[in-house]
Amino acid sequence: MVRLLQAFLKLGESERTEPYLELSSIGVAPEAKGKHTGSQLITALKGIFDPDRFAYIKLETDAENNEYANQFYLQTGLLFRVLIPLQRGEK
Repeated sequence: MVRLLQAFLKLGESERTEPYLELSSIGVAPEAKGKHTGSQLITALKGIFDPDRFAYIKLETDAENNEYANQFYLQTGLLFRVLIPLQRGEK
């Protein structure tokens, strides 16, 4: 929850001008973990993505101390493109 609140405080730090689809947060109930629910949600998002309307899917996540989530996103085919240093020194 703290990371989600911190993300909302950082919204202006990475503004874009082109149209994009944003994944601001994803989570599943503990009993759904290991059942590919998160992967199915990402697959559904990719299914509605229209490259004629949007330049990319944007996802911002912590680069440090967030290995589980970052590995999950990579396994779903999402790629890390930019590392943005933040004011408090985290990435």
